[in-house]
Amino acid sequence: HTLDRIDNTRGYEVGNVRWATQREQQNNRTNNHRLTLGSETLTVAQWAARIGRCTTTIRNRLALGWPMEKVLSPARHGRSHRALS
Repeated sequence: HTLDRIDNTRGYEVGNVRWATQREQQNNRTNNHRLTLGSETLTVAQWAARIGRCTTTIRNRLALGWPMEKVLSPARHGRSHRALS
């Protein structure tokens, strides 16, 4: 664990620091691409872990202009991969 700023726009001051893992720090970077589905906003990496897809799949779907509901649809185990229309 290392020290991490909770709010990246503020300095390392009392009330704005926490102990964080490397993964937590990576997800707190300002240059992360964040996606919102419903009322939940997560980074691409966090969504990938949640839905069982790789980040490349999510990024490719975004580039193809898919709707967010399909971009962030969970992996279906035991089914072949096919394009969503």
